This record gives sequence, C-alpha cells and structure tokens, in this order.
Amino acid sequence: MSTVILFKLFNIIINKWQSRFLVLLLIIVLLYPFAVSTGYEPVSVLRIWPKTITPGTSVNQNDYLFIRYTNPEFEEIKIKIFDINGCLVKNVSTNNPAAGNGIEWVLKWDGKNDSDEYVAPGVYIYQFESRSALKTGTICVAR
Repeated sequence: MSTVILFKLFNIIINKWQSRFLVLLLIIVLLYPFAVSTGYEPVSVLRIWPKTITPGTSVNQNDYLFIRYTNPEFEEIKIKIFDINGCLVKNVSTNNPAAGNGIEWVLKWDGKNDSDEYVAPGVYIYQFESRSALKTGTICVAR
C-alpha cells in the first residue's frame, strides 16, 4: 500500500469513529512491521560437504572440505577445526567480501593445520561462526 492510501484510510477512521482506541490500534498495526523489521539478514549455512576428505592424495577427489553459506551483511566468518581432543588445529577466518558473489560464498579447508602440514587421519570437529550463526559438526579425514 502506498502512504497516500494509508493516510486516507487513517483519516476516514478518525473522522468516522473518532475513537482513540481504534486510532491507536491502527497506528500499532501500521507501524508494527517497521518496528519489528530490522532489515538485518543473518548468515545462513547452506551446505557442508563432503563428510570424508582425503587431503594430499594423488586422486584429487575429496581433497577439501567445502562450506557454502550466505552472507548478505558481509559479516566476518570464522571456521575453526579441532581434533577429537578439542585442540585447535586450523583457524580460518575471512572478512573479504570478494570471496563470494554477494549471495553465496564458499570457504574450503585443505586438510592442513596452522603449520601448513596435512593433519593425521581421524575425526575432526569444525565450527562455523559468525555474528549471527554458529554451526558445528564432524569431518572424517582419511588417507
């Protein structure tokens, strides 16, 4: 609805009923969407694949863990990889808007630790973190 139509409707209600209650109710109904809507769109994780990676193999299949997400507000994204004992293995963060197309982004982990060495085979825990989202899961590294 345009503001002109809303203004005319508002005037009709005031002139016809002149009830403070109805006027107050109309104001609340008209302003509620603007009060509730902040315009903020949170980060959303769309897909994390594959669940088993084989980094450093000559096959070149499943060498990376891919995390596809939306980031409409260009928030900083942090991905942490932990071993099964809870020790931090890799910390990947980005605040680079050029990493995506404005709608979807893809981050990848190459199976290496912070020392740029391939991690040992086993189960690892990933943590995807932004200002508005936190997602954790497991990943299996095989050889």
